[in-house]
Amino acid sequence: VALVEDVPKTFSGVVTFAHECGHLLGIAHDGSPPQTYVKGNIGAEECPASDRYIMSPSMGTTSIYKFSYCSERQLYMFVRDPSRDRLRTVPAGIPHEYRYRDGIKHSSHPWNCVNWNIRTVQY
Repeated sequence: VALVEDVPKTFSGVVTFAHECGHLLGIAHDGSPPQTYVKGNIGAEECPASDRYIMSPSMGTTSIYKFSYCSERQLYMFVRDPSRDRLRTVPAGIPHEYRYRDGIKHSSHPWNCVNWNIRTVQY
């Protein structure tokens, strides 16, 4: 599970979102040894954190919009693991109707789920 907050209209959370999604897909921080809690993780010791790619443990400006070679390799190994075959399975289809946790029934078309009259984000 990952949680990222973005300040409206700033896109300030975009890089953090990509970084956290990397963790969800089994990618360790650049410069880190193999992660024992991720099956088959090969780590990222070859890629210094100081290069400041997306998976660097601290933000920078050098290559912040790219994944390092080590991150790409970890992602490849994660997805290729036979125990994660559901990541490669194409669904037969999307149900025409479904229910959110609030019990409200929605059509499978995303634009039918949006209230276009809301102009501000409410917390």
